[in-house]
Amino acid sequence: MDAGARSTRTLAAWILVVFAAGLGATWALSEAATERFRREGQYRFMRANDRLIADAQRRLTLPIFGLSGARAAFAANPAMGREGFARYVNGRDLAREFPGGRGIGFVERFARKDLPTLLSQPRADGLPWEVHTTPTADELFIITVIEPLDANRASLGFDLGSEPTRRAALERAIDTGEATLSAPLVLLQDEAKRRAMLLVLPVFRPGLPTRSAVERRAALRGLVFAPIIVQELFQGTLQAADGQLDLDIYDGDQPSESTALYDPDFHFQTGTHPALFEADTTLTLGGRTLLFHTRSTPQFEATLSHGEVRTVRLAGAALTLLLVTVVFLLGHGRLAALQLARDMTATCVKRSCAPSSCCANTKRSRAPSGTSSSSARPTRRAASPTSTTSWSRSAATRGKSCWGRTTGCSTPGCTRASSGPRCGAPSARGRPGAARCATAARTAPITGSTRW
Repeated sequence: MDAGARSTRTLAAWILVVFAAGLGATWALSEAATERFRREGQYRFMRANDRLIADAQRRLTLPIFGLSGARAAFAANPAMGREGFARYVNGRDLAREFPGGRGIGFVERFARKDLPTLLSQPRADGLPWEVHTTPTADELFIITVIEPLDANRASLGFDLGSEPTRRAALERAIDTGEATLSAPLVLLQDEAKRRAMLLVLPVFRPGLPTRSAVERRAALRGLVFAPIIVQELFQGTLQAADGQLDLDIYDGDQPSESTALYDPDFHFQTGTHPALFEADTTLTLGGRTLLFHTRSTPQFEATLSHGEVRTVRLAGAALTLLLVTVVFLLGHGRLAALQLARDMTATCVKRSCAPSSCCANTKRSRAPSGTSSSSARPTRRAASPTSTTSWSRSAATRGKSCWGRTTGCSTPGCTRASSGPRCGAPSARGRPGAARCATAARTAPITGSTRW
């Protein structure tokens, strides 16, 4: 491989190195900018998520405060009957205080043998009782009061103990004495058949012990409850999020279509958009675990700034191209200079080795025998002690007292006198003089070396 090919390959290698280094630096800076973008977006998303979860938790606990107030009213007025309880409920602003709640009701426990006593009494609306229960249950939990009555008339007289989901919530509330949230169900009074839950709180007779589950069952007077439609409960939450977040709520800690409590966009049927940020939050309320799954919406992601990432990528690409161009121009100029030098060298060598140029200074090199040593001896050249001067004579200079310092030549039998006259009288240092030059002229071509 000649020198030109090697130089070209070297330049190509340098261009590839600079290009790869530029791309690598651009990628690293772009990843750093992307990571900063993600951290900023994640921080903003989590702040919005915390606000949304706090609002959802507040909405879930508001009905508990309302039921606690109703239980306190029974404790303050043990003689309060159904009419007094109805007045208490109607005196509250349910739509504002308990969003999502359809009302507040009271459940009384009856033995089956005492059912005729209830049926002989008038209902709150003056209509005869219609009790909806199973024929096998020995203990009935019948809704005797619920307000507002117009929105909940269909549930009046219903035995909550006749349905397993509702009965499980009642029994847990009695045994623990705490507010209990039922599993998802459908309300009798909701014509849209949306997902709902019951929040139940026991009411005990004053003065009786309630330390154990048995004592609490014995002291039970009834239960206050609030039917809650989940969609109405959390509708205000999404409105407060202003479209920045999407919220799904599941019963339990595993998301599925069967456990979905709140899925306004029907994601399991239509799919979800690929969100940049997602978070799962679990809350335990009333003995149930609820999973809140939040995602960023396109509106939220549009508020994030992608400018830094784009700027880094464009600037890195431009700088890489600039460096590659500079390396190419410099390398190309160097290759051109080297090629020019090689061409000039080849031309010079070709001209210097032509036969017509041999011993071009022969006539000038001749020296008469009477010439002084100062003018006849060779010019002294400053050199290191190991430098060697080669003296030679060609066929063209035979018969002439001419000596010259020569350089290599490719023409056979030809040497070039390069340092002028070398003839004259012997010097004090023993350089060849006129006599030696004359003797050498009658002999064959001689080459020798003399150290200076």
